[in-house]
This record gives sequence, structure tokens and C-alpha cells, in this order.
Amino acid sequence: MLYFVGTAHSISKSYIWLVIFSSAIGIIANYNFIVMPKFFIDELMGQKRINIIALYLGVFVLIIFIAKNLSDMISSVTELKKTKLIRGLQNIIDKKIMELDYEHIEDPAILDLRSQVMESINGRDFFYRMFGCLTNIAAEGVNLISLGILISVLNPIIIAVLLLIVLINNIFNKKLKHITFAWEKIIVDDNRRIGYFESLTNDFSIGKDSRIYGLKGLLGEEFDRYSRKAYDINIRIVKKTGLFNGLISINEQIQLLIVYIYIAYKVFAGAIGIGGFAMYVSAASQFGKSIYSIMYDLVGLGLINKYIDMYAQLLNLGGNKERGGAKIIESDEICIEFCDVSFKYPRAEQYALKNINIKINPREKLSVIGENGAGKTTFVKLLCGLYKPTSGKILINGIDINELDYAGYIKKISAAFQDFKLFACSIKENVAFGDAGVDEKIKKIDEALNKSGIMEKIDSLEHGSGAQLYKYFDDGGIELSGGENQKLAISRAIYKNSPVIVLDEPTASLDPYAEHEIFGKLTDMSRGKTVIFISHRLSSCKICDKIAVFHKGEIVQQGTHDELINMRGAKYHEMYGAQAKYYI
Repeated sequence: MLYFVGTAHSISKSYIWLVIFSSAIGIIANYNFIVMPKFFIDELMGQKRINIIALYLGVFVLIIFIAKNLSDMISSVTELKKTKLIRGLQNIIDKKIMELDYEHIEDPAILDLRSQVMESINGRDFFYRMFGCLTNIAAEGVNLISLGILISVLNPIIIAVLLLIVLINNIFNKKLKHITFAWEKIIVDDNRRIGYFESLTNDFSIGKDSRIYGLKGLLGEEFDRYSRKAYDINIRIVKKTGLFNGLISINEQIQLLIVYIYIAYKVFAGAIGIGGFAMYVSAASQFGKSIYSIMYDLVGLGLINKYIDMYAQLLNLGGNKERGGAKIIESDEICIEFCDVSFKYPRAEQYALKNINIKINPREKLSVIGENGAGKTTFVKLLCGLYKPTSGKILINGIDINELDYAGYIKKISAAFQDFKLFACSIKENVAFGDAGVDEKIKKIDEALNKSGIMEKIDSLEHGSGAQLYKYFDDGGIELSGGENQKLAISRAIYKNSPVIVLDEPTASLDPYAEHEIFGKLTDMSRGKTVIFISHRLSSCKICDKIAVFHKGEIVQQGTHDELINMRGAKYHEMYGAQAKYYI
């Protein structure tokens, strides 16, 4: 909690003090309702002096007025600070997610953890509840001491009775918290699925598929299925917690009954007056509530600590900044070597890659081919450092990739991935992705757009490279074709101007003419660079220096096109023949 208080304080320095001040006002207002009525009633039952009654009444109302107005003012400001705090915490988590090792991004357990953390921040307000618990414990502690002294004057045994009942209720309350937390962990996967299917209904990119294939029914059924499952779990939670809530309520009524009977007896015995009766009843009731509130908040803090543990667990996951060592590759002459590399995805039983041995020399053009699922994309992920090999080594200029400074190494690689993502911002921002001062680099952006073959399309647009993609934020936003989107992704890789370029299925969405155009410009694009083509189409093979044929996670052939095409009956000859027949 200390760690989290420090985090919250760094986001909003005034939030904690506002919560404390609000709690102090609550204590003052509470004492006003306990003590002032005694003097007011005693005066009414006694001398009935109008000026004294007016004074008591004036003080009572004035305190209520000041406390109410201050409380409302602080509440409004606190709500604004709370929004700032939520966004700050979300920002910390989002930054962490962006820095995480790629293997964590694809891990369902990590996705569930993130979902739980975001739910605890947005839906359960655990940080707000934590500050509330801490300040409430302090405030109720003050109440407890002062009220305990006041009640002890009447009879200390009342305190013992109140403590006993509250301790019993605390046992029930602790059980409630454990039940709630345990079931929340069970329901998190269903909530994540509900969120996913709900988000699809707002995803314009699936608009065509949903209408052509009638996805409305499927999405609705899946949403309803997991909603019903989550509802059933919530019903079970209510049934399990209802009994304990009922017992807690009964004990509270027993507590009040005992207190009322004893204080009423004292009035009949003449030990106290009507004003004293009102004060002691109120004090005893508040004393019991204060004990219960402290116990409740202590149990609550135990539950909140579990949420904070999840938050800390997420933030403590290994990130890219923590990877590798301090060695930096200064040269742009990059030699890549896979030495007996095997890889298995987390929680997978089968190896995605087995015993990969290949050397890619500086400025060499390599075509990595194979059928879908052969291990080509996994090969790229390892090369880019997104995963670490399960066994074997990847050497960059003779240095193990794990010993390199990751941030420095990744600057040496440009990539256009098969599952690339474009964003709802301008075309030039999509190209110069992550680069500041976009407008100052428009010449370099235009060069990249020209090399990828999309410049003619950009020039035809009213705002050129300043045109916005998609209509999320701009009614005039444009929608490019699949091939144009792919060229834009390639432009991004060209713009980065790294010595190693990885093109993962770079022509998958292109027609034969556009594909021929891209390969025709390859010489200009890759002059002085190492280029790695990943494809199950063999069009790139003739223009590459070397070909690596992947099959079931292994490299089964290496060589030039001329060497491999003459190996009749081998995998490359078989694939080339199968594809060529559609063009002959």
C-alpha cells in the first residue's frame, strides 16, 4: 500500500490530502450530531432558556452548514482528481504493456491479469477504496477513543458487549471478502470474453464480414452465452454471501437492543436524563459502528492488497528495456547467424522451430519460403528479438542477441509484418511512426512512399500525405485498399532506413502487377541493406541471393533458385511447380 500511495501521490499530489480533509470534516459533523442534541434536550427539559436554546441550535445548524458545504466542495474537486488518478494509472499500465516482452502480449494468463487490473481500477475503484479505508480507520480510531471514554463513564461493560458482537461480525465479513475475491478470479475470463465480443460490435473493420456472413447472430450468441455464464456465477456469489450479510445485520440489531435496554434502565433509575439518554444511545451506536467500520476496512485492505499485488505483478513483468546486456552494434554491416536454434511457444507441447542453422551475410537478400505453419513468421519473431530461443543461439556480428542492448539492436531492423496495423491518423504519421517532427521530414516520407509504389495514389488525394486514415475521428477520412495498405506498411519499413529489412508476406494483398512493381523496385529499396523476404509465394526467389525452404519447423533446403529448382522431387521443386502451373 505504501508503494501504491507513492504512485498515486506522484500522479495527483493533492488527492490524498483532500481525502484526509474530507474525513476530518466527517468526524466534526459526527460529533455535532452526538453531543449537541444532549445540551439542546437538557435545556428543553430543564430551565427552557430561549437564548441558550437559540445558541445551541445556532451552533448545531452552523456546524452542519459549514460541514455540508465544505464536504460538497471537496467532493467535487476530489472527483476531478480521482479521474486524473484513474487516467494516470491506466497510462502507467498502457506504457508497461507497450514495453512488455512480446511473449507476454500473446499469453492468455497475462491478458487475464491485465483484465483483472483494469477492472479493479475502473470497475472496483480499489485505489479510491484504499484511501477511503486508510483515512476512515484513522478517523474512526479517533472516534473510538473519545466515544470509549464517554461510554466508560456510564458503564465499561457496554464496551465489552459491543466489542464481542463486532468481532463476531468481523469473522463473517472476512469470510465474505474471501468468497468475493475467489469468485472474481473465476469470472475474469468470462468478463474478458464479454468485453471482446462487445468490442467487435463497434469494430468497423468487420462491417463487411458481419453483413455478408451474418455475424450478428454469432456475436450475439457468444455475448449472450458468456453473459449468462457470468450472471450465473454472480447469482452463486449472492447466494453464498447473502447468509453472512443476514447474520451481520441480525447481530447489529441485537447490539442496539442491548444498548437501548440498559440505557433506558439508567433513565428509569434516575442516573441520567433524557438528554443523556439520547447522547449515550447515539454514542454507543456510533461506537459499535466505529469498531465494525475499522474491522471492515482492515479486511477490505487485505482484499485491496490482493488487487495491488496484481497491479505490482503486472508492472514487475519483464520488459524490453530489461532485456539483453550493454553491448551495442555500431556497424551497419549486419551478419546474422542462427546456430542450432529451436523454439517452443510458452505452454505449447510441439516445437515451432527445430535445429535451425543459417547464416545471412551483410547486404544479402534471403527468401524464406514454406507453406502456412512452416515456421516462417516464428523465425522472424526470433530474429527481431520478440522471443528468445528455447535452445541454441542467434548471433549478430558474432555476439549473442541476448547480450545486446535491445533498444539499440531493434533500431537496426525495419519490418513490414504480415499482420501490420495502420492507425487512425494521417498517412505521413503512419509512415513516420514514432518519429517526432513529422512535418519537418516530409521529403524523407515522400521518398519512402515513392519507393513502395503508393505515391501516385497519395498524390491523387486532396490532402496528400496529410490525409487522415479511417473515419474514426474525421468524416473525410479515407479507406485504402488492402494492397495500398500493404504498400503503406512497406513505406514505414523503408522510412526507418535500417540496415536490415524484414518483409513478412509483403505482397500477400497485392495483385500480380503491383507485386511485379514492388519486386522491380527492390533493388532501389534494398541497396546496401540485408533483406529477408518471408513468403509462401515464390515470386521473390529469383531476385534473392539465397533461399531457405522451411517445412514443419525445419529448414529442409538452402541455396539459390537455380540450385534448388534442379533438385527434382525436393520440396522447392514441388512448391515451385505447384504454383507455376497456375501461370502457365
